Amino acid sequence: MLYYMRHDRGYDEDEIIDALAVAGPIGNIIRTNAGVSGAQCGCQDEIGSACSMAAAGLASLQGLSIDEIEYSAEVAMEHHLGLTCDPVNGLVQIPCIERNTVAAMRAVNAVNLSRFLSKTRRISFDEVIATMYETGIDMNEKYKETAHGGLAQIYNSYQRSGAEFCEGFYIKE
Repeated sequence: MLYYMRHDRGYDEDEIIDALAVAGPIGNIIRTNAGVSGAQCGCQDEIGSACSMAAAGLASLQGLSIDEIEYSAEVAMEHHLGLTCDPVNGLVQIPCIERNTVAAMRAVNAVNLSRFLSKTRRISFDEVIATMYETGIDMNEKYKETAHGGLAQIYNSYQRSGAEFCEGFYIKE
């Protein structure tokens, strides 16, 4: 996100460094109060954290207030609650790359929402992080970076059955 803002939107290096200085503490708050590892709390922890950090950095770049920056980070994480970590074949290719791309766009949306809704918010960033951690603790272990649940399990079962992948569908021969 910040690379794009630097190279395509023309923000200078000092502005990007300032945005990182805002995004970093968001990550530290999440790491301290929950975690940032898919193995600990699922992808909500990993991608949700990155999305919150990106939203906070982007909000800072755009000159939003501290309340709007925090709200951006909160919205970004809130919409990742419950996301499992289920890498196909244990690799960060399916679905991880797509999830990170969607999270980048979600960060943009979180910033835009915070511009209009920050005065109406009911849930704090800290409450969302506490909820994410509680959700992660309750999450079945097979959905925490094991490649044994979710998409990974479906993909592996088709592979074992000898099914072929054809235009978005598995076809059993």
